Amino acid sequence: MGNHELLLIGAKRFGDTPVNSGAGTATFQAAWLLNGGQKQDMDRLQDVHLQWMSRLDAVVREDDHLLVHSDTTAYLEYGETIEDVNDTVHEILNRNDADEVWDVFRKFTKRFAFRDDGGRRPSRSCSPPTAAAGSCTATARSRTSSARSARRTARTAEARSSTDRTCTPTGSRSPWTAE
Repeated sequence: MGNHELLLIGAKRFGDTPVNSGAGTATFQAAWLLNGGQKQDMDRLQDVHLQWMSRLDAVVREDDHLLVHSDTTAYLEYGETIEDVNDTVHEILNRNDADEVWDVFRKFTKRFAFRDDGGRRPSRSCSPPTAAAGSCTATARSRTSSARSARRTARTAEARSSTDRTCTPTGSRSPWTAE
């Protein structure tokens, strides 16, 4: 799960409910529209889509590869293990508090924590979900394809640099780092 899923979930659940954005008052609806949200997509979005997206993991480990949406260390604010992070994000979504969901959304939009810090070349995906296109299957297929692509890219990067198996900024140690 990434910021686009959180934005879509928030826009559908909270609409124009004001949230504290850190820079004043904002709404999920306004942010969603600003980022290219389309009325026809929102009209077609069903509860089953929201439920499915709300259960997506924020962090996944596949072999020696850590799959996250954004190259940010903000994930560490939600737990010390992959399971803890995913559980915390799911709990926040289930509490249905607009400000809490906005905070996760805002943190998951941060990027470039690993750029110029000596980390391996991370693979990340930052494209909008396709659930609003009308079926969870299309989104699942898209996500599965993205995960396969990320694994291929990560394996290519690993072949280029087999000495550094971490994807953490210099000077920090992630509990998820491959040994």
